[in-house]
Amino acid sequence: GNRLIFLPYYHIENTFLVPEAIFRIQQKLGVAKQYTVEQIKDMLTEFAKQQINRCISMYVTSEIRFKAGNFDTSTDIRIEPSTPTENIATGIIEKKNLRLKEYSSNFSDAFIQERVAYWKQKLADSLSSGWSEDARKLFYGKALLNQLQQKIFGAKRVSIWEHIINDDDPSCVETIKELRQIIDGI
Repeated sequence: GNRLIFLPYYHIENTFLVPEAIFRIQQKLGVAKQYTVEQIKDMLTEFAKQQINRCISMYVTSEIRFKAGNFDTSTDIRIEPSTPTENIATGIIEKKNLRLKEYSSNFSDAFIQERVAYWKQKLADSLSSGWSEDARKLFYGKALLNQLQQKIFGAKRVSIWEHIINDDDPSCVETIKELRQIIDGI
């Protein structure tokens, strides 16, 4: 019903993980140690590799949570004012047991192991040739952006995303184009 919006990224911050735009911001701010676009890509790749296991865990946990939906234990019995409370309790317990049985088969050990293996491969593939568009979408963007800010700007309090949004350089404008489309679509 158009009530949910699925972003093409793990976090909205992932939209700012574009090495060319980050390179532009460090140049504009006159950082003492300047990194090349390739060095920024390498940093992003290295930071992403460090969080592969964390991302695997988050993705598989989220899949289970999403697939499980609402753990509904509403009883199927007709409830009238005269319905004995024992019948209500029994109805809820039966529904709970049915749901747990369904979830046990839906989320078997084999299912979880398969999903862990799937995400491990997908995340590794996204980094197989360095920083990629797939990696930009899949990894934990808030942490990556924070690590980059610390590495490039040190103790200087700089918000990369804020500078990218406010810069008219073509690399920055292109970086936020998709973000603007997402926001306009809401």
